[in-house]
Amino acid sequence: MKILILSQYFPPDITAAAFRVGETAEILAARGHDLIIITAQPHKGKAEHRVVVSGFSEERFYRTKVLPIGSGGFRRYLQHYMSFFVGSVIQGMRCFLSYWKPDVLWVTSPPLFAGISGYCLAKLFSCRWVLDIRDIWPESAVAAGQISDRGIAYRLGKDLERKLYNKADHLTCVSKPMSKYLQQNTPKPVTTLYNGVKADYLLQTTHRGVHNRILYAGNLGLAQGLDVLMYAFLELKDQGDLSEWELILVGAGSYEKELRGIKARSSYGHNVRILPPMAKTEVLREMAYSRILFMNLKGDNVFKLTIPSKVFDYLLADRPILAGLEGEGREILVETGGNICFEPSNKEDLKEKLLYIIAHISELEEKATYNSQYVKKHFPREKSVKKLESVFKQVTEKANS
Repeated sequence: MKILILSQYFPPDITAAAFRVGETAEILAARGHDLIIITAQPHKGKAEHRVVVSGFSEERFYRTKVLPIGSGGFRRYLQHYMSFFVGSVIQGMRCFLSYWKPDVLWVTSPPLFAGISGYCLAKLFSCRWVLDIRDIWPESAVAAGQISDRGIAYRLGKDLERKLYNKADHLTCVSKPMSKYLQQNTPKPVTTLYNGVKADYLLQTTHRGVHNRILYAGNLGLAQGLDVLMYAFLELKDQGDLSEWELILVGAGSYEKELRGIKARSSYGHNVRILPPMAKTEVLREMAYSRILFMNLKGDNVFKLTIPSKVFDYLLADRPILAGLEGEGREILVETGGNICFEPSNKEDLKEKLLYIIAHISELEEKATYNSQYVKKHFPREKSVKKLESVFKQVTEKANS
């Protein structure tokens, strides 16, 4: 089958969206499909050692430049996403002129503007298109404090969201609660494709040993509420409860400057390290050497609908996970008994649960050795790709009937 993939993020970008789309594309290609990818020039994350998806030559890509976000702000974000919209449509026209015609188009969002590109290109190629929803927008932007739910940006975003859901031939998403939300907002069929991990993935480690450190790896953004982690850690340091522990944040994002400010103002700031983004294989090794892994999403109903992709990546490392999550992500983490959840962004509950993990670290480490077995058994990426193939088959058969 000829499949056109449209995604603003793709390896070597260092972001969850790039990992989702990149691994999916790699498996689809290995299963014999003919793929073309329309994406942006690499712009997300600056890992020293970037890993490119195997099996893809550069002629399979149509890349467009995007305007930098810079210091952020609504206008800069809008210009950034609009530049990909315009550029991706132009690249789609170039692909059209090459006389390569897809059987189906898979478009992943956010940004929502990618959905507009997908709609335009589906019309251009006269093909069916499937819209992949990773986060619910614009509600996620409201929850992160990026826009107001009373502003024009929110109203326009909601209108665009509904129209795109109804224009697509099929929707895919990342969790069952999100699937239920989508089914309540569109009559179009919805299929859940968990992020998961590649079933044959083997974590390569050396004998460095495990260190007394709490590690977070991912986006340093508003939605992650990492200021709560830093304040909790530094307060416990001040009380003498974490005398032999350090905190490590790996990544970059819009809230990085504020986090560095918290670190600089604390007398225990030398126990906090903020490292640049790393390639996935490298950061997974760092996870395996860390005593505790941390994740959090701000407490908001919209975040109950999603499962952060790092849930699955963290489980690969076989380390106890301390998570401020609700919804299906929380349900997955508690299955092995080696992970502890706290109320999202609740500093006092976080401090209590962190001290609990440290007091019971040996017991939790033993139970966490089943984390990787669990995620490989129940959430293999290959299973999701087979479901996606079935979706593609359904929509193309409908087009030919």
